[in-house]
Amino acid sequence: MTPWRWLADRFSTLPPVEGNPVLDTDAELGPFAGPIAELPDDRTGVYRVFGNPGVGKVDRAWERSSMVGAKDLPGTWNKGWNKLYVHKLAEPYLREALRRCKVLGCIDELRQIGCWNFRHQRHDPGRPLSYHSWGIAVDVNAIDNAGWYVKAPPDPWSPAWRAQFPHGVSREVVQAFESCGWKWGGRWTGGFVDGMHFELTA
Repeated sequence: MTPWRWLADRFSTLPPVEGNPVLDTDAELGPFAGPIAELPDDRTGVYRVFGNPGVGKVDRAWERSSMVGAKDLPGTWNKGWNKLYVHKLAEPYLREALRRCKVLGCIDELRQIGCWNFRHQRHDPGRPLSYHSWGIAVDVNAIDNAGWYVKAPPDPWSPAWRAQFPHGVSREVVQAFESCGWKWGGRWTGGFVDGMHFELTA
């Protein structure tokens, strides 16, 4: 098991939902090894692996060398415009996550996906840069999965969770992303949960 797989292994075997068994990722989805030997687990690691996108404004030299327009991605989200501007090292992980959504039968749940946006976390200049600034974070169906400030977040997909996010992302979508290295903001416990957000960090 390669080091970056710890997150995938931890969450790849989810319990059945509404009578539908969740697929075993290794047997049904196949193995996946992306180009990054070990995903960074802190901001220092993000700078080391993905570079410095700039201070105050985008470093255009970094952008030219780091960002790519990923084309022909699985699905018909963003009104069929299945392209996304993403960090070149993150592109294989995004493509694989979307392929896994297709295998799990949840690709059509994805209606909107956003990625690159050079800004600070939660649009607050007092906070560090968002991982969207590197093109290593995606937001899925933002309207239905808005960030939520809550002291004690309920378990994902519990009745309290479904009351807050009646049209939130499914377990299958989360499984598809987590099983190839993406970290889901719906599991955050620090007073803010972000069900739309997936980031390429360990």
